Amino acid sequence: ACVRSRAYTCLPPLAERAAGAGGQMQTAESDEFAFVPLLDFVNHGEPNADFECAKNADPTARRFILRALAPIQKGEEVLINYRVEMSNRICQALYGFVPRGGNHNDVLHIPRTLKGILEAQDRPPEGKLGVESPEEPSDIELHAFLLEQALGMDENNAEQILSNDPRLNAVLQSLPMTVDTPSDGIDPQVEASNAQLLLDFVSTQMREISGTAEEDEQFLLDGAVAGDPREQSAMIYRVERRALFGKAVAILQGYIGVLLAPR
Repeated sequence: ACVRSRAYTCLPPLAERAAGAGGQMQTAESDEFAFVPLLDFVNHGEPNADFECAKNADPTARRFILRALAPIQKGEEVLINYRVEMSNRICQALYGFVPRGGNHNDVLHIPRTLKGILEAQDRPPEGKLGVESPEEPSDIELHAFLLEQALGMDENNAEQILSNDPRLNAVLQSLPMTVDTPSDGIDPQVEASNAQLLLDFVSTQMREISGTAEEDEQFLLDGAVAGDPREQSAMIYRVERRALFGKAVAILQGYIGVLLAPR
């Protein structure tokens, strides 16, 4: 027989970690791991349970405890929160699903050398995406405070707006932006030109997703009962991917409109 399971981190409770050797917080380097097949039976969702890794009488051993957070009725599914703080691509690869309705931690992969790529050819070739070093500076940057202002965000409401709109949060995390303001100010024409380059790239990537949003949603409706769950999962990933690109397109189009509006 073959049993497939994921490794779980054997972290003690937070207070116990904080009071570790020398008063130092226990880090990932000192973590231990274990296979816990039982926990793999528990799905992700609105949690009615949670688990922890606790000590046994033997201080060198630990045990995993699954606890109810509220009364669970007979026949009711036990659900935990997978703490999915990762992009949809990684979430799909690790767990076989992605959050519906947007993911605060999702990402659009925009090449840091986008301007050079677009100047070299009509469209960015496959294989150019996501290969640059994260330390490499982007050759296109929007001004964060100006974009946030165009979106109606300020220090008083930004947190609430981003909390309520996970796709907006994901797009703003993905777009190359700077918080620096030039001493001679920002030229709206130059800013709009940079935003247009990003819009062209995002629009091209969106068009490469096969099918249409309507076809995808109909597929999910038709296969909700009898469909292959693997196909359903892949289609939900595609639906969410298309929606994220659509959000980016709408944001950039609106931003360009604000920048070029008569003053």
